[in-house]
Amino acid sequence: MRYYLVRLNPFQSHMDGTPEDINAVLGKARENGKGVIGMKIFGEGTHVTDEERERSIRYAVTESNLHCLALGLESVAQIDDAIERVMRNAKY
Repeated sequence: MRYYLVRLNPFQSHMDGTPEDINAVLGKARENGKGVIGMKIFGEGTHVTDEERERSIRYAVTESNLHCLALGLESVAQIDDAIERVMRNAKY
């Protein structure tokens, strides 16, 4: 299986297109058996308010075609916050 690392967030920050266009391409890749890893979930650190982090994580885990995320975090508190947000928004 091939894996693709893609920039995706709901704000279109540091991306190669709109979230809708990128997500559509990722859906086709996923249908074709490709693994999709999301990065720049917080827009390269430009969208880090509480509301923006929540929106970004919610988008990544419920509305996108990602298999997993790569988050750039700087502290244990940020790790704990990200885990809490993922667990709250994840669909099992």
